[in-house]
Amino acid sequence: MILLFTVAASAMVTPKCSGAVGTLEVNRCVAREFDAADRALNVQWKISLAAMKRRDAGIQDPRSTPPSYTQALISAQRAWLQFRDSNCRVWGYRVRGGTAQPGREMACEIEMTLERIRELRDQVKGY
Repeated sequence: MILLFTVAASAMVTPKCSGAVGTLEVNRCVAREFDAADRALNVQWKISLAAMKRRDAGIQDPRSTPPSYTQALISAQRAWLQFRDSNCRVWGYRVRGGTAQPGREMACEIEMTLERIRELRDQVKGY
């Protein structure tokens, strides 16, 4: 039975956690990886937000209408966070109620967070 949960959890385990044995160990490893990804997202967020604020400060065109670059970025990030959390909850429901559910959800969150970091980085190139 433990093997079944481990296989289910490892379906989305990060490479660093692939050697973890047992669902509890997998979940702990994935939680550490999520924390690292979340910290990286916060670093990139500050860079991206600062870039958008600089972009807003440079707007001279009186025809420019809201939302500002900053407002648009904040709105997009809020929507993305809701989407990520809901999407990964659904992903975790494949093993709903099982001990692998938290790890599976966090593994999804890691993947989506790393992709979001790339998106934020690309959005501010040249600003």
